[in-house]
Amino acid sequence: MPTFLSSPRARLRTVLLGGALLAGSWTSHAGAADYRFVTEQFAPFSYETQGKAAGPMTEVVESLCAAMKKSCEIQVLPWRRALDMAESGEVSGIFSMLRSPEREAKFFITQPIVRSAYSFVAPANAGWSYSGPASVKDRSIAVYGPSGTSAVAERIIKEAGGGEIQMEVANDALLKKLSVGRFSDKTVGFINRDVGQDIIAKQGITGLAFVGDGAQILYGIGLSRKSVTQADADAFDAALATLKASGTIKAILTRHNLQTAE
Repeated sequence: MPTFLSSPRARLRTVLLGGALLAGSWTSHAGAADYRFVTEQFAPFSYETQGKAAGPMTEVVESLCAAMKKSCEIQVLPWRRALDMAESGEVSGIFSMLRSPEREAKFFITQPIVRSAYSFVAPANAGWSYSGPASVKDRSIAVYGPSGTSAVAERIIKEAGGGEIQMEVANDALLKKLSVGRFSDKTVGFINRDVGQDIIAKQGITGLAFVGDGAQILYGIGLSRKSVTQADADAFDAALATLKASGTIKAILTRHNLQTAE
């Protein structure tokens, strides 16, 4: 049964409190910013430290905004929520984003910034390496999904003409299970290489080796077509080209042990 407030004054207090709570969730984003961006916990590319967005892609966006003399604010959110906000135009943009026809229908995607790869990982003593789709025929690929990574793994299995996909709930769980022999000896892992290396280093996972790249990937920034104009997108790309030419982007990524897109 619904509960009704006892008086107009009580209802007003509740409305004001609700508004204050809603505003509080965006306290650091109040009003002044020219652009608002969202990202996700996606170490080593982006993450949250002491309640603030951090990481190399965050630093790139901040450098772009400074070069354009624009104020920008960034919030770290779960990916699905962040993507919904960017697609609807509630925020200006989102990172890190792969270029695809589906994404380009909703976003202006900047020129690529950072290069990574979807890579195979196996026990160091497995004696196996990836040399093309045929090398995974009749193997099982453990991969976090459904995700962009699992979509690539499914394509490789299809090209191989045999094999199966084993979906895992998280990348760290995948790596831990692989390292302690929880999978069959015919199972290999598939993961974003930089993400995997970050997890292995931070969680002290041992006994694994990266054994070949299944696909190269390039990340950029997605600017919402419902929030920014073509002129905005052109200005971001021009600023990005200038920062690349000056070595600023490379310096940021090198400091974080990441590769530039060119």
